[in-house]
Amino acid sequence: MRPPPVETPADWMSQALRGIVDPLAQMLRLCQGARPPPISRSASPAVGKPCAESPLIHQAVGFAEYDRNVSATQLEHTLLRKTFTELSGEDELLSYDEFWAALTQTLRFDLSEAEAQRVWSRVAASGGGGGELSAAGITYEQFLHGVSNVPFLRNVVSQYKLVETKFEVPEGYDYSRSTNENYADASEPRRFYGCHQALREGLDYSYHTNYTEARQYWQDQAILSVVARTKPKPTPWIVYTCGPMGAGKGYALSWMSKHGYFPLEDIVHIDPDHFKKLMPEWEEYTRRSDRAGDMCHRESGFMQEIAQEVAMRNSQNIWVDGSLRDGPWFVKVFQDVRRRFQKYKIAIFAVSASEEVVRKRIAARASQTGRAVPEHLIKASLQSVASSLEMLTPLSDFVARISNETSTPVLEAYIRINASRDWGLVQAQFAQPEMGTFPNSLAPLALVQVDLDDSATPLFTDANATRAVVNLDHPSLANLRGAVRSAKLALSPRSPITLHPEARAAAGVPECAASFAFAYPAAISWGLLEEGVDLSHAACNVLTAGAFVFFDARGGICGVCAVCGLAEAECEVAAGKLKRKPLADVASRSYYMLQFSAPVLLSPSAVAHLKPRMQPVTLAALLAKGAKQFGWIAPGEKLPDVGLPSLAGAFVYDMVDRTILFSVVDEYSMRAPFF
Repeated sequence: MRPPPVETPADWMSQALRGIVDPLAQMLRLCQGARPPPISRSASPAVGKPCAESPLIHQAVGFAEYDRNVSATQLEHTLLRKTFTELSGEDELLSYDEFWAALTQTLRFDLSEAEAQRVWSRVAASGGGGGELSAAGITYEQFLHGVSNVPFLRNVVSQYKLVETKFEVPEGYDYSRSTNENYADASEPRRFYGCHQALREGLDYSYHTNYTEARQYWQDQAILSVVARTKPKPTPWIVYTCGPMGAGKGYALSWMSKHGYFPLEDIVHIDPDHFKKLMPEWEEYTRRSDRAGDMCHRESGFMQEIAQEVAMRNSQNIWVDGSLRDGPWFVKVFQDVRRRFQKYKIAIFAVSASEEVVRKRIAARASQTGRAVPEHLIKASLQSVASSLEMLTPLSDFVARISNETSTPVLEAYIRINASRDWGLVQAQFAQPEMGTFPNSLAPLALVQVDLDDSATPLFTDANATRAVVNLDHPSLANLRGAVRSAKLALSPRSPITLHPEARAAAGVPECAASFAFAYPAAISWGLLEEGVDLSHAACNVLTAGAFVFFDARGGICGVCAVCGLAEAECEVAAGKLKRKPLADVASRSYYMLQFSAPVLLSPSAVAHLKPRMQPVTLAALLAKGAKQFGWIAPGEKLPDVGLPSLAGAFVYDMVDRTILFSVVDEYSMRAPFF
């Protein structure tokens, strides 16, 4: 098995230019009245299949989101150049020392050097510099490539933008009052601004304060700088830390991160203390009083609530720092996560130490700060953790018990999964580095469940072993039917569903389903579609992007999950960044995600074997990167010159210069079949 080639800067620049020039050239030809280029005969599907044509980039599924991303990239180019120049200085080479200084001194990241070095090395691994970094540092081109492929580097740029955002503390600001008192906007009705308006509207204002317009915009920048750390995950985790004061929760997790078991640079850390330190008033508060934390407490908690909601709607791995001391309240929190974010798995890292060690650490901290902790609070802290764990463990997917008596934390138990005291079990769940962008990796694919009962008119009229027939009279297809050249969708061979119940429910597989197949997109005359026509209904996605179709034991269709684009775009909608649909509508839709492993380069014989099934790519984000055709590989299907088959199935993409395979990953078992 040959690994995929590593891109050089020249490769990347060539791809980037093609991604810009090709779509512009296509649009120009259309504006001049030219016909679209003819379809290559070698790209045609096998005899008996509808003759499908490739959409132009502006006609493809997800083009609106792709176009927004391109526009945003162009707008951000000036910012990136400015950021790089300020980081690197006059020599136009960014060294590791300059990078480390920016993280710790300018941006005040709570990051260890081991974590920073991992991020630094990923810039090379992502393809910039041909996999190597020079001793002198990285160039602007390598920096650009890193921003595209390393999520944490994008987070650095966002934080730098926040530092540059000029929020001026008003003249005469009253430092004897808290930030929520100084920036309160008591006007009625409440007015909300920025990209998190819908989230702000739903918060509890019997406790919280509504803020001035300028402060709301500043809060948005601070929140986005925290939640821009990772890509969406198909089955994300929310991790809560707990333990008595003095147990060393922060130290234990830093140790885990340093050794690669729980890489903090890949996890959204929801920490109200971090928001306090970002506030422009923080330093003056700390200079004037030892109550600085109290003065910023309400606003930082307000920002924490929004940040956690955004991160969860964006399906990211999250670490919520705290004590879990109030067990009954967190029972409600965990139940709310289960109800509203069913894809999330809940973990607890319970960090403990003996009472003797805890008291020594509390005393040492008191001598340093001059603030002693009352005895009744120490006793309550020691007692509350056990009772909280008893309440919360049944609501969790796993609990890691970590003893932090010495300088090396010990994993004492891994409840509900394994008790072997092996840190590798934690590492397997959380230490999965990002691989960059297509074609170096395939972003999670977003699927949406199609409601087959939302109309008296059935969506399908017939199905056999090789094709399914769509009913074009279905009301949801009204905007599409005039461009559909054939109602017959080519089906892959059916595969049995072997997924265990937990993963089956999370993937939206009907209980009655016995087998499934992939339905390829319909043959569509893309040029006949009116510009801006609404094709957002899940039934339209079946025809424009394909779908997984589920069959019961008698062969009848009992469920459908349609491809609706790359998960990153859909999660941006859910996070409120795009305004394509009302936020509540998106949050309520049944979204599922497929995650993929690293690409495998296919041999000429494998490509020839797959040729009859290949169909045109219809997703704009993949077309822009050079993908021409794609095909579905059934679970366990053997291909020429490929070692082990893909146990969970795979997608194959035909590029100009290569054909690559991405296997589906099931995060519930890490390798079990998909369906």
